[in-house]
Amino acid sequence: PLHECGSGRQVFPVGDAWLELRLEPAAAHTEAGAPTLGDREVAVGGPVLLRIYRTCDFEGVVTLVLAVSAPNPFRVVTRLAVDVQR
Repeated sequence: PLHECGSGRQVFPVGDAWLELRLEPAAAHTEAGAPTLGDREVAVGGPVLLRIYRTCDFEGVVTLVLAVSAPNPFRVVTRLAVDVQR
């Protein structure tokens, strides 16, 4: 199961598979603590990418979970782009 870092709250992603992206060093908030990525959960509604969850933003680590429709092959193109095969 997926859990948010810090709170330990369980996350129940939609779809049949997910990709977990761990970015470090990174921050999804300003120096004052205001979030820079918006909501913790963003509905995308595409044919492959269904939803994005931010499960961690703590001590220089940001973790994003990409909920996808099926466990298809994928490749990382750049540090911020993930290509999932249909």
